[in-house]
Formats: sequence, C-alpha cells, structure tokens
Amino acid sequence: MINFKRNVVPIAILTLSFITTGCVQTKNIVRAFIEPTPGWEMKEFCGYQGCYPMVDALIGNEATIRIEVVEAQELYEMRMMFSYIKQPLVLDTTKVKGIAGSATVNAKIFYCNSPWNYLSKRTALALKHGISITNDECLLLLFDHPAFLTEKKVAMDMSEALLLDGKPLNVPLVSLVRASKPEK
Repeated sequence: MINFKRNVVPIAILTLSFITTGCVQTKNIVRAFIEPTPGWEMKEFCGYQGCYPMVDALIGNEATIRIEVVEAQELYEMRMMFSYIKQPLVLDTTKVKGIAGSATVNAKIFYCNSPWNYLSKRTALALKHGISITNDECLLLLFDHPAFLTEKKVAMDMSEALLLDGKPLNVPLVSLVRASKPEK
C-alpha cells in the first residue's frame, strides 16, 4: 500500500524546487555611474516589474534622464527617457559619443517608437539634427562597435550635447558597468 503523505509530499517539494530554480537566471545588467558633479546626481529607481531590475536616473537641475541598457546581441542599445524638464532643451545628436576601451563612436539616435526590425537598425537613417526634448521623450541610442559588447565598462559622453538656450548643460560622463546578477 502506498503512503500518500510519505511519497507525494517529498516529490511535490522537489518538483517545486526545480521549478523555482529554473525561474532564476543569470542575466547581464548594466548600471550607470557618474563622478561627483555639481548640479548632477545618479539615483536608482524601481524598474518595470516590482523593483527588479532597478534602473538608473541622471538627475540635474533642468531634467531627469532615465538610462536603461537594452539587452542586445549584435548592437549596444540604450534607452534614455527624459522627464521633469523645466525649460525646453535640445539634444545635439552629433555630440553624443560612446567610449569603449580605445574606441570612440558616435551614437545613432532614434525615437523609441520608430518602426523597424533588427536588421534595419544598422542601416536606418538616424536623427541628425538638434532634437527638441520634451517631458516623456524617449530616445534609443545605438553604439555599433564590437568593443561595446565585450568591455565590462563603457561610457557615454554627452557633455556638450544637451543644450539649454544654446548652451551646454555639461552633463557628466556616464559610466556603464556590466554586472551579472540573478534575474527573477
């Protein structure tokens, strides 16, 4: 005769442990940092799903910029979402640079809601002029260089790219550091 409690309960516990273990995966996440800079600070906020993953926001006197690196296999992609803009800003797309090791490349910048598929990202025409930045503006930045996918630490330089009344806001250099964390 089979003892139900004795046989089924351990099997159920073992099965549940396999299921929950399978839900935790290691995923590369990227965190943003800046050197102490007057008028700017980097803060971490809850992401989309119950505070994991956390996201970073660069907070300045004139705007807040949420920075998220998008998981990508062929291109280094970053989303920037602007909020709390007090006065109209302009982003000079020609002055946004990515730095990975000894490589420095211009970012290709698109609006987040631009229609495309994976293959068209490399060949699509990026925004080339000054972009008027308003609240809730979302931009996708692409850095198309192999070093961005292999380096643990890369950086984004937009020190002269974000303008208020034609003058740079002196955005600090943003360091992006890859770290493996368990993804829930």
